Amino acid sequence: MKFIGPIIMFAGICCLAIACFEFFTLEFFEEPQYFWLFFVGAPLIFFGFLLTGVGNYKKLKEINNEATREQMAAASKGWEEGQLKAEVYCSNCGHPVGKSFKFCSECGSSLQNN
Repeated sequence: MKFIGPIIMFAGICCLAIACFEFFTLEFFEEPQYFWLFFVGAPLIFFGFLLTGVGNYKKLKEINNEATREQMAAASKGWEEGQLKAEVYCSNCGHPVGKSFKFCSECGSSLQNN
């Protein structure tokens, strides 16, 4: 399917190109002979596009899964590193807070003295 789709799509593009060339090079009131290629070329392009997508779906899915695994591994590593760092505790209630916090999120007391 991966190779048939582009071939069908190329055939559709060729049909449309022939029909367009013939249509735009007609003399005034001359009847077109290959106008029917418009009606053949458009569905060929559509089905070729669909077949190309179906053929490449499995490969794209594998690439996406690998990228997702790498991103999740990097995120979990960053999370672990963030958890291992020493936390600051509120001197009033003992609740762990971030180093950049100015007030405790539990009791609301000022952390400027910590």
